[in-house]
Amino acid sequence: MAGLIKYKPYRELRFLIPPLLVYLFSTFLFEISVDPAISIIQKLVAVVKAEAAPGLPQLLTELKARYVWLASALLNLVIPVVAIFVAISTIRSYLKGSNLAWTVIIGMLLCMGNLGYLVYSAITRNALYEFIFGFTYKMLVRSEMFSDVFLLHVYAIISAVNILAAVTPILLLLAICGTLHLPVTTGNVDPMQMISRMQRLKEIINVASAFLVFGILHMSMWLNWTASLVNDPALRSKIAGVAWSISAYWGVAFTLVLTLTYIPSSVHLQNRVRELITKGKMGKMALGTKEAEQWLNENGFSFTLSNQLLQVVSILAPILAAPISSALKLS
Repeated sequence: MAGLIKYKPYRELRFLIPPLLVYLFSTFLFEISVDPAISIIQKLVAVVKAEAAPGLPQLLTELKARYVWLASALLNLVIPVVAIFVAISTIRSYLKGSNLAWTVIIGMLLCMGNLGYLVYSAITRNALYEFIFGFTYKMLVRSEMFSDVFLLHVYAIISAVNILAAVTPILLLLAICGTLHLPVTTGNVDPMQMISRMQRLKEIINVASAFLVFGILHMSMWLNWTASLVNDPALRSKIAGVAWSISAYWGVAFTLVLTLTYIPSSVHLQNRVRELITKGKMGKMALGTKEAEQWLNENGFSFTLSNQLLQVVSILAPILAAPISSALKLS
């Protein structure tokens, strides 16, 4: 029995649960928000297909929208790779043996689940597929403005972005779990080790925020590409409004994910450090409650504005990404 207990998953993996539940609930709400009786995509496809041969102004508008999207796609191919590198290096630094093995196993299962859901979405043509991927890709196909080779290139880029988007957040969440896990020790804990862990937690949140912000910007630019395929300025404005609203929804969802990732994690680390300080297991002697709180404040553990300003900005950044993207006019 002792051997089985030794190889149980480490307790800090439970911090995966709140952000994953929020993400799943956000996805569920997005799915049920679509009324299958209203064929908006089909009607939009019909409008795009019925458009007359585009003139030079529309071609230039489409070209602008294409390169704005391509710039956002480039960011979403590079930033996730950097985020994955940060996550893997963190996991390897803080987790060893069976804990590392559990992290790899759970990471593989969650990544496979996320990638499987992408395949399921493509097969069933659910809301996530229709109103994000299909919203633009179907219009590109039906507009008959692009060659099959060009459309294949677009499909490959979007597929790569989606695969990275499915894997990266899982690895970042596991890196946070690894940062929170403190190895069992009978001696004193080095204070610098705890300070380093809190700093790494904040760094991962900042990296995750950048990843999500540029993901929202990419989503908005991808959806806005559709607007460049129609001549009617009023309809183009309506399409841009839909692109903004979908991006805004996911911006809210991602801000909630970051909130329920950082707050429980930082509170847990703060409590563990407070416990170590007051019990005299960090440093030469135990500190009283007042001295412990002072130490926490001076070393970035307390929830004061000076200690948490950057994290507040990082957490709110995804919700602000959609309004920023709407400032990029396509005409």
